Amino acid sequence: MKRILSLVMILALVLSLGFTAMAEEAVEEPATEEVAEEVTEEVEEEAVEEEAVEEEAEEVAEEAVEEEAVEEEVAEEVAEEPTPQEVAGAMLVEAGIVQGYPDGSLGLENTITRAEMAAVIVRTAGMGAEAEAMLGEESMFSDVAAEAWYSGVVNVAAAEGWVTGDPEGTFRPNDPVQYREAVTMVLRALGYSNDSLEGVWPENYVSMAAELGLAADMELDSREAAPRGDVFVILADTVDFETESFNLELMPVVEEEAVEEEAVEEEAVEEEAEEVAEEAVEEEETEEESEEVVEESEETEEVL
Repeated sequence: MKRILSLVMILALVLSLGFTAMAEEAVEEPATEEVAEEVTEEVEEEAVEEEAVEEEAEEVAEEAVEEEAVEEEVAEEVAEEPTPQEVAGAMLVEAGIVQGYPDGSLGLENTITRAEMAAVIVRTAGMGAEAEAMLGEESMFSDVAAEAWYSGVVNVAAAEGWVTGDPEGTFRPNDPVQYREAVTMVLRALGYSNDSLEGVWPENYVSMAAELGLAADMELDSREAAPRGDVFVILADTVDFETESFNLELMPVVEEEAVEEEAVEEEAVEEEAEEVAEEAVEEEETEEESEEVVEESEETEEVL
């Protein structure tokens, strides 16, 4: 009997545990479904976010492509737009002042020698014929040979006072011209001199160049060799391309006293010329009177 009761109790206990497990499973099932729904929602949200990120990335990529296209277009425009050096060189070539290389290039990055600088200044001043006439003549500079191609232009530039050379009596024709030397030669060709400019060299010439607005973006007092392109810019700023010569408006203004002195001298010369003319007339009248007297004498002799 006890065994039967024990078995009944055990069976009751087992049934009780089974019902409890079934109840727990019944409770857990709705909870699991809720979790699944939450997970699904999260996955969907993440998918939406990823899609948005992908769309944003695509927009950024498109913007980058557009910016790159714009940059390339700007770069092409900048490359096509000529530099000030190129513009100046082309204008000087057209005016016959500058000569390019046989291949048609201007060598804007190359240096320009002091002899070449003298040549372009002489051409700008319209004194090419004078340079040809002085070609082969002995130079005042010991290092300028008479047979050198540049002897004529250097001789003209020296005679005009545009170049003075070194204290040793040399010109250094094959040395690259410095910025300060180039601007000095140009301003001297315009008519400026050490006597007309205040201060010491090269500051006096550099200051005058700044006043005239020449090559405002360059350090004209530099000892550095000036590239051909920069020299062309300096020179082009002083040229009147209608006359293809130096711009008269940039030349120094003659002071009023000097003008008055010249006017007085011209007046004195005119008065002297008038006096000479009057004397010539008087002499002519005297000669005519003398001829009349001679004629009268001859007539008297015939009567006698």
